[in-house]
Amino acid sequence: MLSAYRTITRIPCLPRVFTRSPFVRPDFSSPPSRLPDMTGSAPERPLTPSTDRRRYDGTRRQEGARQTRLRILSAAEDLFTTSGYAATTITEIAAAATVAPQTVYSAFGTKRAILKELVDTRIAGNDEPVPVIEQPFVQRIQATPDVLEKFRIFAEHLREVHERTVDVLSALRAAAGSDPDIADLWRTMLEQRRFGQGQFAQHLFETGHLRTDLDVPAVADIISTLMDHELYRMLVRDHGWSPAAWEAWFADLLSRDLLKP
Repeated sequence: MLSAYRTITRIPCLPRVFTRSPFVRPDFSSPPSRLPDMTGSAPERPLTPSTDRRRYDGTRRQEGARQTRLRILSAAEDLFTTSGYAATTITEIAAAATVAPQTVYSAFGTKRAILKELVDTRIAGNDEPVPVIEQPFVQRIQATPDVLEKFRIFAEHLREVHERTVDVLSALRAAAGSDPDIADLWRTMLEQRRFGQGQFAQHLFETGHLRTDLDVPAVADIISTLMDHELYRMLVRDHGWSPAAWEAWFADLLSRDLLKP
């Protein structure tokens, strides 16, 4: 619905195929220890120590790979936000993450891919592929009938996002000025933001509380502009506002600017 901006993927497993006929007549001459399987599926294999060990080793490898990716992202974030995206090399990211450069290439492929995943994970707050509609703040907004409470929930969520992303988004925006690939990434992020706020605007419009001179696109434009990370950075970093003060101001601004008198 109203993501502050994001997306993600899984690989399906192929089913096993068995040739046993489902029409085999069971033998009831002696009581079986288990009822015969009439579904045609293969009998379950008991878990063995070696099976358990393979599963454990596979899970441990997956978690190890995940932790390596997170360490690379953290190292890249520090370098992108201090040295700048253009000046940062894969070799420097690898050294900061205490891995070989080839590990970075194997995990992400390109420096652009590192920046994209870094932005995605920082906006979401984690590396889990949770659909926007299932995120707690969206469900809270949908559940409350109070439009002012909707704004307060959204402002709280957005403040949390800004606290995680303001530096990396500033690095992304700066790099977009000289790198066409990063400029495409920046435009895509803005389009996703605008799409998410279009969904939020539609939800607000259906409450019947919005000003009559505003339509859904206009409301989406206003929210997308006011939520920009640069405005948050100016008020909090440059002018010394607390994040909580920004949150209260933003919720109040939306209510005064968008709702009927």
